[in-house]
Order: sequence, then structure tokens, then C-alpha cells
Amino acid sequence: MTFIIGSVRMQNWVGTYTIDSMCNTTICCCFTGQMFFTNDSTDILSMSFNMDGQCGDETTFSVNITYPNEYTSTFSIQLTTIEMTLDSNSQSISFVNDINSVCDSIAVKNNDSMKQQIDIMVLFLLILVMNIV
Repeated sequence: MTFIIGSVRMQNWVGTYTIDSMCNTTICCCFTGQMFFTNDSTDILSMSFNMDGQCGDETTFSVNITYPNEYTSTFSIQLTTIEMTLDSNSQSISFVNDINSVCDSIAVKNNDSMKQQIDIMVLFLLILVMNIV
């Protein structure tokens, strides 16, 4: 007996990310530290993060957006549109500033990669055992 197990890869925005900022704080208002994405409602994605640089009096920012159905979405901060793109493995997000590219950033998801590797190995072994039986 042979079983075929298929999977559908969907984007997963939720998690804690560390900002790997290329952003120039002398010119821009930049994301800094960690960024948090939560999903308490099926259609809302909440983001919160700290800011540094040319941000006026603002040092933190929180926003709710419609949960993206794709790997790209936008939000606005200080009259600037930011396009964010989640990579295909849901492990990093790039942020592109529509006014100045020196204000762009990347955030990398904090996760337990060892757990993911173990989950993949267990799935592989399960498929192998099912093919033998």
C-alpha cells in the first residue's frame, strides 16, 4: 500500500523577527531591535516594533492590517508607504521604502530551526514506514 502525502505551502507572517537594518538613521526613521507579528483574528495581522533615527518623537509603532493573502503587503508610517515582502519560506521580510531606498530594512524570523528539521525528518520516516507496510 502506498500513500502520497501532499502539502500546500502558505505564507506565515506570525512570529518574532530581528531587524537586520540596512536603514540609514541619519536620513530615515528606521525599524530597530525586534518586530512582532501576531494574528489574534483570522483576518487581522498586528505588527509592532521600535524605531530609531529621524522619527520625531515616535519610538514605537503598532499597526493592524488585513492579513495578507499573498507574500506582499503594504502599510504606511509617517506619510511613507512601506512595501513588505515575506520570503517563500516565511523566514524573512524585506521592507522597501517608497521614497528612499537607504531606508529599506530586512527582518529575520527568530525560530527553532532544529525543531523544524526534526519535524521534517519525522514526516520523512512516517512516509518511509507507510511505504514498507
